[in-house]
Amino acid sequence: ISPHCCGESGLGALSSPKIYNRLRIRKQNQLRADLRGYAADAPIIVGCPSCKIGIMRSMLEMNEQRSVLHTLEFLAALRHGPNWRKEFVRTVEQSNVRNAVRQIPA
Repeated sequence: ISPHCCGESGLGALSSPKIYNRLRIRKQNQLRADLRGYAADAPIIVGCPSCKIGIMRSMLEMNEQRSVLHTLEFLAALRHGPNWRKEFVRTVEQSNVRNAVRQIPA
């Protein structure tokens, strides 16, 4: 668990870059401390799509090679394996649409 805002905040990073750049720097410093001792191949798990973007951007700026996953992506990979996304897309492509509702076979 790593405290502090990632500095992305939806449109906050675009509308108030001075504020959110400071938040991002604080988060990067926190991540440097928090990630010490963690396995290099351990993903960072986030619960917010904006945080995923913000943490990914921080990892790039920090020259860190870690994957950043949303909680549901992490759980899907655990449950369905590393190819879960391809299988999901294939299933959706094979589904039927009735009355504007996509029906995916069980």
